[in-house]
Amino acid sequence: HDFVNWLARAEYLRRQYNDPHLDVRVVPGMRDLSDRDKQYTAERRAWRIENLLLPLARLVPSVVSATVAQSGEQRLTYGNPGQPMPPIFKAPKLARDIVAQAFPQGDRLVTLTLRDSDFESQRNTRHREWEKVASWLTGLDYQPVFVPDGEAVMRGKSPLLTGWPQYHPASHTPALRLALYEHAKINVVTNSGIMVMALYSDVPLVALRMFVPDVKACSVQHMKQSGFAPEYDWSTPAHKKSQHWEEDYAQDMVGVLKARLLQG
Repeated sequence: HDFVNWLARAEYLRRQYNDPHLDVRVVPGMRDLSDRDKQYTAERRAWRIENLLLPLARLVPSVVSATVAQSGEQRLTYGNPGQPMPPIFKAPKLARDIVAQAFPQGDRLVTLTLRDSDFESQRNTRHREWEKVASWLTGLDYQPVFVPDGEAVMRGKSPLLTGWPQYHPASHTPALRLALYEHAKINVVTNSGIMVMALYSDVPLVALRMFVPDVKACSVQHMKQSGFAPEYDWSTPAHKKSQHWEEDYAQDMVGVLKARLLQG
């Protein structure tokens, strides 16, 4: 969430000053701002740098290098974009070709991204409710595909989704995740870093459950301060993206999706 926001600020400044490219250097260290900082070990933080942050940076076309450095200071900070902003991420052609071969019916494809983290578990998606939504989509001749939580899969705790297609490569490879999202008719997520990546990408998005009680980063106040509340209209071009306070119960999700699908 924070790193994607930082990448966006860096890219928009690059465009403002007409700089030819970006070089991203991640300096490992320890901050003490959130519960995640306190819970994650140094090894787990290093894993996320190598397998999440650096691959994300490489999805910004202007980034010519993304590496780990041993020294340096942070430039820019987390900030409120103030308004919907143009995309900064783009999937590489090979990733798009791979996904197109796996899912030739892209105009009927709906991705359902699950959260099943051991961090702030109250934010996790209600998997059985999402399966009901998948059944509803199938009845309308859409092709639902689940993207499981990558860390849950690695821990062997991925939920059992009986009979539903899952695309595990997207769980572990940011380039394939973005290519899948670019290819789909609609992508359904909840409040997460994945949502922020999608907001800064040219993908059709439905983000639900923006507010989660007892989680500071998902409070109504924080979402409004961050510029990611539903009243910030990210739907330009028309009907491309939408965010909702609704919970991720099946009836709420179906109501939101029905309205989006009717928009074409």
